[in-house]
Amino acid sequence: MPHSKIATFAVIDLETNSLPDLQFNKCSITELCIFAFSSKFEAKQTERQTTSIPELPRVLHKLTLMVNPRRKIWPETENITGLNNWMLEPEQPFDENTADLLISFLQRLQQPVCLVAHNGLGFDFPVLRYVMKNLDLKFPTSILCVDSWKAFQIIDAQIEINNNNNNSNQMNADVENVSEDTKRENDDEISPETTSSKHVLLPINDPINWQKINETTPHRPCKIYHRKGLANAGESVPAKRSLFSAPNPIRGYYKLGNIYKRIFQEDFKDLHRAENDVDALSKLILHYGSAFTEYAYNNAISLNDVPSLDEPKT
Repeated sequence: MPHSKIATFAVIDLETNSLPDLQFNKCSITELCIFAFSSKFEAKQTERQTTSIPELPRVLHKLTLMVNPRRKIWPETENITGLNNWMLEPEQPFDENTADLLISFLQRLQQPVCLVAHNGLGFDFPVLRYVMKNLDLKFPTSILCVDSWKAFQIIDAQIEINNNNNNSNQMNADVENVSEDTKRENDDEISPETTSSKHVLLPINDPINWQKINETTPHRPCKIYHRKGLANAGESVPAKRSLFSAPNPIRGYYKLGNIYKRIFQEDFKDLHRAENDVDALSKLILHYGSAFTEYAYNNAISLNDVPSLDEPKT
């Protein structure tokens, strides 16, 4: 169901004590960060066709929480996130006060709010549902969510399709010009100023056909609990395969650090600190601009519709 009235994007990232699938579909949050900004940002952003790194909106809401996981932080996770149990021992756990704080933060934003996470359907959203469920709590039904990992793949694929269509149309026009030139040449009427038929790449202006995409897009996601950087989050989504004219993306192609470097031509340092991950993802969303906003309007689902970690796979 389209959600054309999304007012705020709340870009979120979680760090946990380890992968859920290494702990019988259980885990604990160690760090949480949200950057929230208006969904109308694209009206002021013109970075889509450049490698310039967009500036974050001046009106930017931030929430960063450190959480005592009350579970062992695995050594592999400590090496990646830089967090260990000793550092987080003085911090509060994810309890009712933390849940109330998170919900209050989201509710004070312009409504409706849409959470955005990279591989969110495979990790962040099920984890959020799990920790809330353990407290017998739910998010407000108005809170929506969308997965940027899926979004970027689908947007890029559709842009490629539009690009190929434009190229095909240009080539057809060139062929017609050549045919007309040949005809005039046969009639001894060809002009010495005949235009070259060299192929020219056209800019991408075609709108994305979300109605067609949604006809093949299931709204209830499969449970795939992979953490960004800790497991493979680069495999493409089978349900979207018909949208791609090329083979599956290379493993890791859409990992956050890789896509950031590919688009902006520079490394983003200190990934796997929640605030840094959110900063990088927010800038990628700003780069994709109205294409991302349109995707979210057409594909966002209620956060409460995402299965919790401990629910059966569908």
